[in-house]
Amino acid sequence: MKQRKIYLLRHGAIEIPQPKPFIGQMELPLTDEGREQMKKSGAWLKDKEIQCIITSPAGRCRESADIVAKEVGEQPIEVLNQLQEINLGKWEGMTVADVQRFFPGAYEARGRNFDQYRPSGGENFQDLQVRIHPAFINLTRQKEGNIAIIAHAGTNRVLLSKLLQMPIKGIFNLDQTCGGVNVIRQSGEKFHVEMINYVPQ
Repeated sequence: MKQRKIYLLRHGAIEIPQPKPFIGQMELPLTDEGREQMKKSGAWLKDKEIQCIITSPAGRCRESADIVAKEVGEQPIEVLNQLQEINLGKWEGMTVADVQRFFPGAYEARGRNFDQYRPSGGENFQDLQVRIHPAFINLTRQKEGNIAIIAHAGTNRVLLSKLLQMPIKGIFNLDQTCGGVNVIRQSGEKFHVEMINYVPQ
């Protein structure tokens, strides 16, 4: 029976424009703080016998993966497109004020039903979970040994909620700090979440 650990990380801190927009899949670079966070996370993973690193295609995740790889021993990095953050459609790059101006009532509607509400041209959190979970299962069937996955707050939350069998409505109770690590133990086809949002120091 296959037994191993899967380390699910959030990318490091990013440069966020002000006033803060809806980010989703926007490309934003890591800050120096974000690079340091990933260096610490990579150092913590150094003795965890990581066999491969899987990353979202987003630049902030790919840079984070590069930093982690240098710390754990230059393990191969593979991009998995399904790990991309939630697509916020036409809201991407807009502020709350912008959304309220151009899409009257939409921001409030999403707040009342955020797990099912889709911004114009985008995804809701149920869509995101449907995208992420099968890709994760397929990945665990293809790869051997311990794996590090570098992804996003949204993708991590919906995946963890699925593994924990908790409603999507509760995902914001699952803190996902930049550079934080979640530990998942796999035994055969069963998954046990051992640790959520550990932040290496």
